[in-house]
Amino acid sequence: MAENGEEKLLAVARHIAKTLGHNESMADDILQIFSNFDGRFSREKLAEGQAGEDGSGVATLERALNSIDGQISRFVAADQPIWADPADSAAFLDTIDELVAIIREWSPMASEKPIGICLTRADDMMQQAMFRIEEEFRSLMERGAESFGLNPQGDAGAMNHRFDSEEEEDDDRDFNNGDDIQIPVAQPLTDYDLIIDALPSATINDLHEMAKRMLGAGFGKACSHVYSSCRREFLEESMSRLGLQKLSIEEVHKMPWQELEDEIDRWIKAANVALRILFPSERRLCDRVFFGFSSAADLSFMEVCRGSTIQLLNFADAIAIGSRSPERLFKVLDEICKVHSTWVVFDEQLKEELKISLARLLVPAYGSFIGRFQNLGDIGKNADKYIKYGVEDIEARINELFKGTTTGRK
Repeated sequence: MAENGEEKLLAVARHIAKTLGHNESMADDILQIFSNFDGRFSREKLAEGQAGEDGSGVATLERALNSIDGQISRFVAADQPIWADPADSAAFLDTIDELVAIIREWSPMASEKPIGICLTRADDMMQQAMFRIEEEFRSLMERGAESFGLNPQGDAGAMNHRFDSEEEEDDDRDFNNGDDIQIPVAQPLTDYDLIIDALPSATINDLHEMAKRMLGAGFGKACSHVYSSCRREFLEESMSRLGLQKLSIEEVHKMPWQELEDEIDRWIKAANVALRILFPSERRLCDRVFFGFSSAADLSFMEVCRGSTIQLLNFADAIAIGSRSPERLFKVLDEICKVHSTWVVFDEQLKEELKISLARLLVPAYGSFIGRFQNLGDIGKNADKYIKYGVEDIEARINELFKGTTTGRK
């Protein structure tokens, strides 16, 4: 009984020295004080016990890593998708959580050689686990889109809506060739105020759990890259189904005016769907998958929508710089302005900052434009025929932007 009490006393002394000793020299001084105070606290006994504790800790760490290594190796080598079985996916995530916890717990002692070696091994295991979870993440996104009918070979949800076109009706009649086969055709889209769920809720929840592990382990960029590449492909395919072509500036300038007007009409409708349905839907999906990680959500959303946004803006830019007819140019700009007036920014601070930035750039430029336009000979003499808005009107319209209202269309 006395021996047991003495061991506890020695353990307490070692703990005090370890806790208060910020470096090896200070810990030695504390042990020396204990040794001088009581013979039972001899340097030999305290040092011997401390070495035993350190060796036991490394052995415990190695045993834990051996167990985790076996589990990760089994999952990494699996031929079937891990997320095909809920029990397997839960076990895999638990294993990753356990490995992350071990790395965090032992990292402060990485300077000690035996522990540093173990942590290097743990990092290698984490790399293997992250490579596999990245594959699972990509596979789950692709399978989720297919199960929802959003693959490139099929239409679903809002994307079933088509714009009225006589050519489409003629194509349908030619295809049927007089047969009685009834092909269902969705009605044209008239209500843009809706959000589509691009993936099933269960899939989104699984993706969130996977993203949480990847971000927690320091693999956030890899996760965002996989997510963005998958969703970008879907979004670009959606834009293509809306009839929006990828045209260069030269191709736009060479178009006959009637053909260009048709293309502008398609652009306006596609822009409405993209800005009021597709982009907000992608924003919500990013927020759900990366819930709790706002920076990753913002980065992923930006990468998903960048290409489609540039495609929309490039066409408008090509029209604006290519038209040599004032009447046509003003018609185009008016239509573009109608689309812009439907854009919505929900963050109040961002909304105000955008308005201020636009006003600083646009108002002086518009005033300069009016001045130059009035100097265009005969056209300038009838400037009121072409110029519908003064500088004050532009300022008022800027103030109404990003509310998603129709006030900017008047």
